[in-house]
Amino acid sequence: MLVLTRYVGEKIYMGEEVVITVAGIRGDRVRILTEAPPEVSIHREEVYETIQRGILRRQSTTSPTIAPKEVTRLVLTRCKDDSIFIGNNIRITIVDIRGDRVRIGIDAPQSVAVDREEVRLKKRGGNNPAKKAAA
Repeated sequence: MLVLTRYVGEKIYMGEEVVITVAGIRGDRVRILTEAPPEVSIHREEVYETIQRGILRRQSTTSPTIAPKEVTRLVLTRCKDDSIFIGNNIRITIVDIRGDRVRIGIDAPQSVAVDREEVRLKKRGGNNPAKKAAA
């Protein structure tokens, strides 16, 4: 499990399509904004476990036409030790909440790149002072 500390407004990127943002912290609860493509499922731990046991079955309905690159946004409030499942292979767990920061644990396959926002910007050249001066 990778554990990252984040403050309100800070993001974690998983792969190219999933973004987790700390939307707010109030006492022992943290609000997590998850952004992912519509075809990627996002569930609270208790719902995911129910689905895995086969108790809850997804009804087949015709989904509306979704434009490419549209993103599904979901905000969930979680407490310490609560989890969120993204797809079938990523688990986000709230490890600790202290004041204005939260420690988030991420269990994901090694093939999924997990980056803090500042690292992602640096990798893409968005935080390079030389490039900014040349512009």
